[in-house]
Amino acid sequence: MGRVAVGGWVKAYDWARVVHAVDVEDEAVEFSFQGDNTFQLVLTERVLEECAALFPQALIDYRAAVAERGVTRSGA
Repeated sequence: MGRVAVGGWVKAYDWARVVHAVDVEDEAVEFSFQGDNTFQLVLTERVLEECAALFPQALIDYRAAVAERGVTRSGA
């Protein structure tokens, strides 16, 4: 039987609004990135926990890389 794989990416710009809702039935949290279009991301508790641990370091790494390049952002 054939196999189908789906990949994709989404870019959330500074003006996107991010909200979340707990889905008790699916035992997950849904994040909605709202702007011109809306993108939903549904995470189980285990994946949410992994993201919560990883995201602070990702922000530190991003800021360090930006500082190294000497890039500035308005409003920062």
